[in-house]
Amino acid sequence: MRSLWTLLRCLPKPWLSMLLALLLAWLTGAAGLGLLAASAWLIAMAALHPSITVLSLAIVGVRFFGIARAVCRYGERYVSHDATFRILAHLRVWLYRRIEPLAPFYLGTQSAASLLDRLVGDVEVLKDLFLRAFLPPATAFFSCLAFALFSWFFVGPWPALVVLGAYLTAAVILPLWLAGSWRRGAEAVAAERECLQTAAGDLLGGLGELWAFRQTREQARLLGAAAQRLAIAQRRQSLLSGAGEAFGMAVGYGALWLLLWGGIPLVQSGQWSGVDLSVLALSVLALGEFFLLMPAAARYLADGAAAAERIWETAARQRPEKGKAVCAGGKLEVQNLSFAYADNLAPALQEISFSLEEGKSIAVVGASGAGKSTLVSLLLGFRQPTVGTISLGGMAADSCCEESWRSHFAVVPQQPYFFHLSLADNLRVARPEASLDELRSVLAQTQMLSWLEAEPQGWERSVGEGGGGLSGGQRQRLAIARALLKEAPYWLLDEATAGLDALTAQEIIALMRLVTVDKGVLWITHHLQGLEAVDEIIVLQQGRIVERGCMRELIEKQGAFYRMWMAEKEACI
Repeated sequence: MRSLWTLLRCLPKPWLSMLLALLLAWLTGAAGLGLLAASAWLIAMAALHPSITVLSLAIVGVRFFGIARAVCRYGERYVSHDATFRILAHLRVWLYRRIEPLAPFYLGTQSAASLLDRLVGDVEVLKDLFLRAFLPPATAFFSCLAFALFSWFFVGPWPALVVLGAYLTAAVILPLWLAGSWRRGAEAVAAERECLQTAAGDLLGGLGELWAFRQTREQARLLGAAAQRLAIAQRRQSLLSGAGEAFGMAVGYGALWLLLWGGIPLVQSGQWSGVDLSVLALSVLALGEFFLLMPAAARYLADGAAAAERIWETAARQRPEKGKAVCAGGKLEVQNLSFAYADNLAPALQEISFSLEEGKSIAVVGASGAGKSTLVSLLLGFRQPTVGTISLGGMAADSCCEESWRSHFAVVPQQPYFFHLSLADNLRVARPEASLDELRSVLAQTQMLSWLEAEPQGWERSVGEGGGGLSGGQRQRLAIARALLKEAPYWLLDEATAGLDALTAQEIIALMRLVTVDKGVLWITHHLQGLEAVDEIIVLQQGRIVERGCMRELIEKQGAFYRMWMAEKEACI
């Protein structure tokens, strides 16, 4: 619950809209009370044969309260939803801004799917928190308070005490009891549902193996057991929900019973009139509508608190403080670089040293898991070295402003990401202010201009979600075009040709050589194709440099690189 209140303090508070929504909600409740009270008065007085004028006024009152209730309800829904949606829109932007500086590698074990669930799903849960957990109890409180004061002055103190006692029971005791129980039950349901999904995924994914080993019946039995456990958890949760609703109804009808139990003798003794008792009885029934909302409010409060805890767990993460100095650029130097993902894990990189300047190229090769991608994340500042330094022009990375540091690097990854936007907008990710002439220039350099001119939509052509409307070669060429648009002095080519066919890979390598003549280029690859022209090759094994030199020297040495080279040649035969 503490995370919920902490999160609420970080959000804007449209007090005027909130107060207006509360006022309209209270007027809605008051109109409902007035409707039933006027109806009760009309029915009771009709038996006494009053004048037509009196009955007409009562009928007008019933109509007035009925129309007022509908109008106030509409106004309350409009104002409360508008304020809530504005808060949620702000919350999504606020949460993204808290996540964005963390960079992908600082998010720990949280996957993109879990972050998406925080931004969309958990924020959406908070909608019910504002609309159904906060507003109904506040409305009920003011309605009960108004009714209690009315009863105290016009009837007597004990009906007011009955109503206030019922409210305290339904709005305080019941939510406190339900909130914790509901949250524990929801966690149990979620855990069992995850187990069922895992079991079902295994069963469907490995169906062929199960048929081969004749284990389909056994796995079906395990699936049935998981489904049964989920059903039991859901049944417990539904029983809890039903018990809460039944308790709320019992409180409302209990208040009515106490009122009748104490009021009927007063009517018989002449202290009250039957009209007074009828009005009070139906008014208490109207207040029972608020009591019925309390169990649901408790559930929404528990769900909202759990969602807020997950949101705050992500938003509260902080990156280590870095310097603010502007990096002027210069030679890239890596000195005695070591890195481990955790203190209890073996280092992913150990004692890595090299230097790179503009116009030169270095290739870092090795098998998967050798530490190549880790090196890229360190160079970009996504992670901090455990030991050693990375510097540009003698200025260490940890003393530089991150934006200034990363402005010196352009990255062409194995699987470049493209947004579900136009071609022009995807290119402008590198430089938003780029003109169409500049975009046309980089497409010409990457031999994509003719393709653009053949597209009917031109620059507005959508590349599809994740670049799904492009071929592998087109994605890489556009990634190179985007890197060109950034005009960075150093290029990081992270497995830029992996997954491409041999012919397309050759074309991409030739293109990258052409456009990076005056750049400092770091090739990260486990393929050896196209490395004949690089100035130095560094061979990594288990995070250590085992060989380095030009391609001719390494082949003549017949060491680790030579074995990789021969294995690749044999695979191509």
